[in-house]
Amino acid sequence: MRNSKLKILVSTDKKYAPYCGVTLTSCFISNPESEAYVLIGERLAKKDMKRFSQLEKRFNTKIHFIYVSNELFNGAPLLMWSLPMYYRLLAPTVLPEELDRILYLDCDIVVNDDLTEFWNMDMSDHSAAVVIESDSYAPNFNHIKRLNYDASLGYFNSGMMLINLEFWRKMNVFQQGIDYLRNKLNEK
Repeated sequence: MRNSKLKILVSTDKKYAPYCGVTLTSCFISNPESEAYVLIGERLAKKDMKRFSQLEKRFNTKIHFIYVSNELFNGAPLLMWSLPMYYRLLAPTVLPEELDRILYLDCDIVVNDDLTEFWNMDMSDHSAAVVIESDSYAPNFNHIKRLNYDASLGYFNSGMMLINLEFWRKMNVFQQGIDYLRNKLNEK
């Protein structure tokens, strides 16, 4: 049985730790019964850890830090992204087994509403709940064309995903993601 308490997943590095704090603060304000998991590949500065500790106290919540090995992503194409962008692939392997879902948020998101209804949606047969990317709001910024991506495959904003961890574990999404990255690198 799923715990109804909203579980947030973010990934960061030293550079984005302050922004991560803003994202979590906005989430805790709008969703007081939430807690967070932070995926990070390096130790944060003491001042940043102190700020996260202050957030825990202020909102009477828990922020779990999970340190990951950047070596898992050696050779991953970075283009305009950083390594923490790939950390979400680790969710099914590093998060507690009893979690059946997690809400992944990029560190540039501000949450300004209650996410309970979204959190509780039925995802039994789906990998994730995502927002389909539409170029209608920014027609001059065509992601599919810019990334030389096959439009028939669909494109979504990966900055906010309600991830079905049971599905990701069953489908071994982490390994599939790593295999895809390695195959893409070998094509070049």
